[in-house]
Amino acid sequence: MTTYIRRVLRDDRIAGLVRSCPDCGAEMRSLPELYWDERGVPGWSIGFYCKRDETIPVWAPQYQTLIDDITRGVDIAALPIWPDGHQVE
Repeated sequence: MTTYIRRVLRDDRIAGLVRSCPDCGAEMRSLPELYWDERGVPGWSIGFYCKRDETIPVWAPQYQTLIDDITRGVDIAALPIWPDGHQVE
């Protein structure tokens, strides 16, 4: 198992996006949260909430312009760690 850190940036501009859950097919809505994962190739994803009571980080090409607008100039190291420190993969 690999331990990594996920940081969170909250912004209302990303709340309410809709897509299907990749696991169960249910409709998911985005939270007002972007996650920076420091594993593999570091990058941003949007938090989506599935009815299974699970938050799923998602990146897709159609979100990149919005992500770039929100994250421009953000100091990643200053962001809080989500939710309680290290995540285990």
